[in-house]
Amino acid sequence: MQSKRLSGFTLIEVLVVIALLGIVTALAAPGFANLVQSNRVQAAAGELQRALYYARSEAMSRGVNVVITTEPEDTNGWMGALKITTAKTVVLPNAEVLRQYGGGLGNGVNGTGFIGGAPLTSLTFQPNGSLKLSGEATIRVCATNALTQGKQFTLNQGGVLTVIDYTPNRASAVGCT
Repeated sequence: MQSKRLSGFTLIEVLVVIALLGIVTALAAPGFANLVQSNRVQAAAGELQRALYYARSEAMSRGVNVVITTEPEDTNGWMGALKITTAKTVVLPNAEVLRQYGGGLGNGVNGTGFIGGAPLTSLTFQPNGSLKLSGEATIRVCATNALTQGKQFTLNQGGVLTVIDYTPNRASAVGCT
């Protein structure tokens, strides 16, 4: 009589494979979380950069002052929704909303703007492309509660934008330090 051998996996083999998958997942999870945070910061920085370029180009093409603000305007700045409008003047008493970015920089992303040590909640581009500023403006974008590398935007009075990598000093729920 011939014996029939059943093919398949033993319980021990299945448990070993499950244990190995658990170990690999546990090792990969922190790296994946950092990758997600980094991607969120990169996306927010790209959106902010496009908004700044758009506001400057609209000021130059329309021949009017164009203002980019955060909504609501607060001392933390650049965490709320972004709003790009024409500036109110005697000739144009009503500001025209050119573009609005709801939701701010996005979930898990902070932003802080300042001139010197003073908070910055809005920027005004003039018809020649320059900024109406008393000094150089800096806006930092970073991950919420993480030391993930962020981006630092520097705008000089001529309206020239420089973007560099930025690593926060400490993790924060509000703003970038």
